[in-house]
Amino acid sequence: MFSKARQIVTKRRQRLSLSTIEQLVFLHGVYYKSIPECDRPKDGFIDTVKYPPSMGLTVEFCAGIVDKNKTLEEIAVEEVREECGYEVKVSDMEKIISCRAALSTAGSIMTFFYTEVTDQMKISEGGGLAHEGEDIEVVEYTIPEIRDIITQSEVLNGSSSFLFGLMWFLTNKIVLNK
Repeated sequence: MFSKARQIVTKRRQRLSLSTIEQLVFLHGVYYKSIPECDRPKDGFIDTVKYPPSMGLTVEFCAGIVDKNKTLEEIAVEEVREECGYEVKVSDMEKIISCRAALSTAGSIMTFFYTEVTDQMKISEGGGLAHEGEDIEVVEYTIPEIRDIITQSEVLNGSSSFLFGLMWFLTNKIVLNK
């Protein structure tokens, strides 16, 4: 997983604020599990008026699969370009941590990176690669919105790694920079 923060200058407020950039991804399992068990279809048809597909959208950090003969940093740079539309340098990727993910199934290793981007680094709208089946919406949060997310009693559209990334960002980039 690759996380990053974007500096945004808001001219109306004349202050610098930070927001994180994530992506919305539809996950069938999340959608299905969001429907109360008593209403889950036996025939395979879901009432999409009562249970809109937006219930299956998750918020995730920009991420990629390590399937190329490249360094993790090079893969992170590619994913930021493809999914978020920013051109960043390998030298600007700050490694946060590597840890195990999906312990009960794959036990894979997940690595978090951090980088900052500016409007001048924007080269496209992002959204992923259509030929790989990606259809990603880039979402930005303000610092107050991030604080609201991590103080909720339930966050059902984000994973524990998403929450970890937000908490790491607040602790290491916001609190320490005050």
